[in-house]
Amino acid sequence: MPYRMTPRGLALRLTLGTLLATACQAAPLPHPPDDPHGDHPHGSAPPVRAPGFPRATPGSVKVVDEGPGRVRPPWNGSRKTPISTQVLSYPTTYQGPLTVRDLAMVESTLYTIDRTLQAVPVSGGQWAPVSVAGLSAPTRLASDGQRLFAGTSGGQVMGLDPANGQSATLATLPSAVTGLQVGQNVLWVGTERDGVYRVPVNGGTPEALVTNESAARRVQDLTLGNQVVFTLGDRLWAWPMDGAPARPVPGSEGATALTSHRGVLYAGTADGWLLRSRDQGVTTQALGQMVDTPLETLGTDGAWLYSSSGNTAYMLDLKRYTYSLCHAGFPAAVTNLTVKDGATVLVGTRTRGLTTMPR
Repeated sequence: MPYRMTPRGLALRLTLGTLLATACQAAPLPHPPDDPHGDHPHGSAPPVRAPGFPRATPGSVKVVDEGPGRVRPPWNGSRKTPISTQVLSYPTTYQGPLTVRDLAMVESTLYTIDRTLQAVPVSGGQWAPVSVAGLSAPTRLASDGQRLFAGTSGGQVMGLDPANGQSATLATLPSAVTGLQVGQNVLWVGTERDGVYRVPVNGGTPEALVTNESAARRVQDLTLGNQVVFTLGDRLWAWPMDGAPARPVPGSEGATALTSHRGVLYAGTADGWLLRSRDQGVTTQALGQMVDTPLETLGTDGAWLYSSSGNTAYMLDLKRYTYSLCHAGFPAAVTNLTVKDGATVLVGTRTRGLTTMPR
């Protein structure tokens, strides 16, 4: 049966076409047809609750901002092709036609992986390869601001000192490293087939987090909450740091990207919705639908949530729940969004390097 665009989908695409050349000026998110109450605080939709998590007991409920109260319809399993918008001109502070997936900063230097480790000054310049002893086929990067860490396709987790080219293997895991984050004296590592591990930052015996679900073991990416590790797979999963088994995050079917800020989880989905969890994955809130295509990257500073689909970026005000098509026409599909400071977002692209996104 041929695909017929819904009125909402048509409106989203028409809005995209109209706003291609505009700056990031916020406008209210439209309400889905099944949300008759809009932003009225008493009309907020109940959050989706994870199965198996304890419900709040009397006296333990805190009054919090319920958010916009929108309802994401059940995902039907379809994924549309992201729109490719007309290429525009953007600053070329960081020069070099590479693919930026992970982006890590150590002191005054930015690092990424494009088959090999690459570096460029934060102030701008030309990307250059970095030779580090023993580093082969890197897949992920992380930093605590002073030290650089890398995961590899062979399952190695390494500590790197690019200044002198030295490295140390901190752990070797059963499958490729697909997610890497730095915690308090520990590295949280996601793997291609074997779930999540806790690895001491100075090396030692890795500890596997617990899961009873085979689907949870296939990790595509991860980020950190306050008490759990969130992973991206067939949906989102919450892995308690205290050793309890991993549980699915409710309402996260079709999740395509994730990030966090001060323990709050944000996710994008295959049907263009933005989700949030502020209670360690026990419940989720739908913040709104940005587009009707997959959201492929996310970045946030806690005040604004940036997302992308194809070569176009969007932003959501996390206080007023208003959105805008932020910038269209990047030179290639966006692969990474990193908020450098309150006024600068670094935009990594596929095969066309790193640029800045003016506000």
